[in-house]
Amino acid sequence: SSQLSRGGFCPIATSQARPPMPTSWTVWLEHRGVAAAFAFIGGFSDVISVERYGAFATMCTGNTIMAGRTLADPKKSLVDVLFYFIIIACFFGGAVLFHVVSLRCPQRAATYLGAVMAIVVIVCEVAQRYIVDVAVVGLEVVEIRNAYRWTVCGIAPLFG
Repeated sequence: SSQLSRGGFCPIATSQARPPMPTSWTVWLEHRGVAAAFAFIGGFSDVISVERYGAFATMCTGNTIMAGRTLADPKKSLVDVLFYFIIIACFFGGAVLFHVVSLRCPQRAATYLGAVMAIVVIVCEVAQRYIVDVAVVGLEVVEIRNAYRWTVCGIAPLFG
């Protein structure tokens, strides 16, 4: 009855000391550490995606700027401009998908989508390495990069 008066069942015996509660400093440090890790991963992913695909997987602003630059270049086609807007749509599609799944499974949305998106990234990498390599035998390096660049559309939803 004394355990119920303290707010419910407590599996820790009353004679044992409770673990210390985190201080505001440790909570602050943990949150900043997680934020710094996410910032590093986002930046690292953008560097890799710009090098591989010529577009940003995690930064819609960068893709908007690239679309504007491509639109101003008379040598580029409308498909080149639409490429950046399709990446932005894929990014937002990932955000919408996460929201819908989090409404259905509030406690497990990230777990479920993390597994699905990991499979999508693996499929994109395999498609890029094996399927596209076979299709572009004998093409110039620029044309190979153009064939690879659509892979970023499968990776962008992961960051949305």
